[in-house]
Amino acid sequence: IHRLMRLRFVPFSPQVQFSLAVLDGLVPLPSRAEMEDEVLQELQEKVERGVEQRHLLVLQQDQWEYCQRLAQDAGFPPLPPVVRSLYKEVWHQREIHPENYRRLNYRLVSDTQWEVQAAL
Repeated sequence: IHRLMRLRFVPFSPQVQFSLAVLDGLVPLPSRAEMEDEVLQELQEKVERGVEQRHLLVLQQDQWEYCQRLAQDAGFPPLPPVVRSLYKEVWHQREIHPENYRRLNYRLVSDTQWEVQAAL
């Protein structure tokens, strides 16, 4: 995993990798009708769970399964556990220090571990 990573858009890297696999012909896409049906089904499930209309396209906790599915379908390694762990930590810091959480810097130590570096 890249040592300098912004966690704001976690699905970005898996989406790019999936797109490249599609363009390389490694992953066949379903028909347009099948894709539209899947989208409608997922949106309906969110509505049934009480998700507000304005949040229907927000992934939040669904992003982890989504990224896992992209990796599985396209045959690339899934996001390492450290990404989810650090994502949770940043959100926690945002809740308790909304004015200063962005000043914290983290260093990825391994696929499962991160550490806080000195703030800027």
